[in-house]
Amino acid sequence: MARFRIFVKKLTIMSFKDTFNRITAAGMGGLGILGSIGMTVSWLQAGFEPPFLLAYAIFGGMGYLGTKNYLAIDKKTKLRLEQKTEQEVLRMAALSGGKLTITEVAIRMNISVDEAKITLEGLSKKGAMEIEITAAGGLVYALSNFLTAEEKNQTFRLS
Repeated sequence: MARFRIFVKKLTIMSFKDTFNRITAAGMGGLGILGSIGMTVSWLQAGFEPPFLLAYAIFGGMGYLGTKNYLAIDKKTKLRLEQKTEQEVLRMAALSGGKLTITEVAIRMNISVDEAKITLEGLSKKGAMEIEITAAGGLVYALSNFLTAEEKNQTFRLS
């Protein structure tokens, strides 16, 4: 069920252009691979002839480029999904007084504990959150430079 939710999230993030490019790249890669296999079989049956070599190179190139483009699009989609998840976590932290636990993120976002931990640790490495320890030894992720409304009202002018 969690994989289905991730798939649906990916679909909402992907634009029409990304979807079209992904389908085109998959089709091109599949056609190239099938064409290469067909050319290899024909080549083995008919013997080596220069036209087969040219067709083999064309289909092989299509397979390579299609697969390469498909993987590039998938990488871009994963990056967008990661950025959207980070934005949701930061928004959630801001609405929760600037502090969150791994379990809170997992429950509120309906994601696995591992995914919540990876997201929070990633934000910590980027400097957006800091890791704090409770008296009981639990980990709390706090927004860096997050000020409460009271703290913001107690500021002084520099000039």
